Amino acid sequence: MPIVDEVMSIAAAAPDRPAVVTADRTLTYGELASCAAELELGSVGKGPDGQSLIALSLADPVEFAIAFLAAVSRGRCAAILDPAWPSKRHDQALERLGADVVVASLKDVEQRPNTLELEDGPETNVFYLGFTSGSSSRPKVFLRDRGSWRRSLERSTDVFGFRPGKRVLACGSLASSISLYVLAECLHTGATFHWLDVEDAAGASSVINSARIEHLASTPTLLAVMARRAPGAWDSVETVVCGGASLLPEQRRRIREVAPGSRLFEYYGASELSVITVKEATRGASMSDQSAGMAFPGVEIAIRCSEDGPGTVWVKTDTACRGYLDNEDRWASDDGWYTVGDQGSKSTDGRLHLRGRSSGMILSSGLNVYPEEVEAALSAVGYPGSCVVGRPHPVQGAQLVAVLPAHTVQGQCRHEVMRRLRLELTSGAVPNVYMVADSLPLLGAGKLDRRAVAAAVAGDGGDYEFLQ
Repeated sequence: MPIVDEVMSIAAAAPDRPAVVTADRTLTYGELASCAAELELGSVGKGPDGQSLIALSLADPVEFAIAFLAAVSRGRCAAILDPAWPSKRHDQALERLGADVVVASLKDVEQRPNTLELEDGPETNVFYLGFTSGSSSRPKVFLRDRGSWRRSLERSTDVFGFRPGKRVLACGSLASSISLYVLAECLHTGATFHWLDVEDAAGASSVINSARIEHLASTPTLLAVMARRAPGAWDSVETVVCGGASLLPEQRRRIREVAPGSRLFEYYGASELSVITVKEATRGASMSDQSAGMAFPGVEIAIRCSEDGPGTVWVKTDTACRGYLDNEDRWASDDGWYTVGDQGSKSTDGRLHLRGRSSGMILSSGLNVYPEEVEAALSAVGYPGSCVVGRPHPVQGAQLVAVLPAHTVQGQCRHEVMRRLRLELTSGAVPNVYMVADSLPLLGAGKLDRRAVAAAVAGDGGDYEFLQ
């Protein structure tokens, strides 16, 4: 991994500097290096380049950092499984990887009496196998080589202002590429990574203020929860970085209120491609700008249109992953461009505007509906945090169902919601069915778990109540 050498250098120069901080433990750079060097991680299979493959499924961020550093040292490769997966899904993942063992706790790992020096491997070797978010029934396995991540880290840490000792806070499972990448940015630059569980996001202000957090990185869903529950200002925060989706106008305004001295960045990216576009919500800029921003340094963007559909976003970058395991999907063109299937367009000033991903499109009564567009409209008319899914219907093909957070619809009926939505959407994109939930399920990265919502809706609502 393109951080091993950096960690070893920082551990030698500043061994007492905190590397990873949780609610109950602080791991210094010196401890990180020494603990990783002592681990006896046995190979469970062969990586794409023939190197040792080690499968990790660790919920504890301190244990994860130690094991990951050890697993990817000296040219080896780590496959990252989500500890929140059910056992059946773990078994399926291990079968796909050709592995029969997964490291789930460092208590089960032997330690060497004599430590080995950790070092990075060849830049062209795959060091990390990750799974896409898991909102589909069969997530893809992407292959990351060291060189692609090194180039990405050099650019993102420069743009987002990382520096040695900077105090950074992120939420959610490190199996998520968003959280894992923030950890890598910290270790690459010698910053301190503070971790918070998704369940504790509502109380993030106590951590932000007590630890004097300077850099906050998360998804719109979690940032909105943090900002909405903040009792006062985050005076120490210098930078807020949002990934996974675009912030909505009211979310931007609230973040500006609680972090008045911060720079606010939003980026669009993919696990397979790293950061693709970025925009900074500068003071005085339009809060209604819902574009994905401009191309990130080192990235080119093109929109390729088909005769029967919207434009597909294609990207040319030297930070792309190697591809997918077993070549399970064709995502690269012959001339070096890549796509993950996102739909969008470019304005005359070069800004990218996204419509959603083709695989998430819902075909309802012959109309292609992008759930992200409906959710944005719901938020604009007073129902932020909603989730839109499709469920089978004998006439419509798929029936649009909106699940709304309970606190947004108190005392209202579905006809009022529909009335408001018709001011924003074409009639075919306005859902007819509305459900209410006290809380919506999230993936480890803090994104809406659409698969779980769709399953609950298909089962006649589960714990959700129909809005009459």
